Amino acid sequence: MTLTRPALQGVCQSILFDDLAWVRVCDANGKIWPIDGPMRPRPPLGEGVVLDEIAIKPIFKHLDQAGAHQVGVTHLDVVWDATEFEMLITFRSPTRGGVRKVFREWLMGWDPRRTCQMAWFTPQLGNWWIDVRQLEVISDKVPPGAMESFQMSFHARADFPWFRSFDSRSPVMTADSSGNLVDPIKATQPHVAAPTNFQRVTNWGDQPAFPVHLLQGPGTFTLGDNGGPGTVTIPVKAGQLVHVTTDPAVQTVTEINTGANLYPLIKGRFSQPVPAAPGGYEIRIPISVTGSQSGVTSALTKLTPLRRWPQ
Repeated sequence: MTLTRPALQGVCQSILFDDLAWVRVCDANGKIWPIDGPMRPRPPLGEGVVLDEIAIKPIFKHLDQAGAHQVGVTHLDVVWDATEFEMLITFRSPTRGGVRKVFREWLMGWDPRRTCQMAWFTPQLGNWWIDVRQLEVISDKVPPGAMESFQMSFHARADFPWFRSFDSRSPVMTADSSGNLVDPIKATQPHVAAPTNFQRVTNWGDQPAFPVHLLQGPGTFTLGDNGGPGTVTIPVKAGQLVHVTTDPAVQTVTEINTGANLYPLIKGRFSQPVPAAPGGYEIRIPISVTGSQSGVTSALTKLTPLRRWPQ
């Protein structure tokens, strides 16, 4: 049995009152590195890695077109590539052997073929995380070992450019005896107006985001285009559980139990993301169903918020 030493009183007070950003890395081997915030290693006894500076650089390209004699260009869109991280870090230990061990373990946890997870927590925005991998070999000079700490630069890359946080989820809406999709929990509560035939999610990020729907048959579902004027109709048979992504770039309609592709069966196409807004953008997506079975037919909607900067 492994015993975990309780956090020191000063650490607990710092978490509660100092308003620090808590930055952690979970490396490819599953080791947790608190590199900034209340739990980061502090002299004289602290051992680990400290984040001194960081630059987060989401890389994007402008898509333009121009006529042969056009002055300037016509902007069409922006395409985002990977995000690059430039970090200045310090390896620290009370002993020289300890700092060498920290350096070895840090390098063993960063494999360019595998991803690590970097996570931020702040009282203002909560938890945000991103999957990263080592971008390039270490080129800084490393001391031969006669030091209790040393500093160096370290570079990482996120294949998917945005930080993510916990999904915003609608209630599981279930068909009633009249064929309406209702929240069954609120429907049983007196003096509470139960939402009917819409899914409510909130985008807490700073990027537009596309929701995902999970549909349980039987029934033919009609869903709004994330606030746009169009609708999409999806037939779902009894016993089928269908996963629907609404992002046009990766739009799929998949039966979870069998993996069958149901995309050819839908009518209409999703095209509109849920916008981002300061303080969050709440949207109510219309959803209805025909040919439903009371208490069985159901729908769940979730949205993963995305953010360029996590704090």
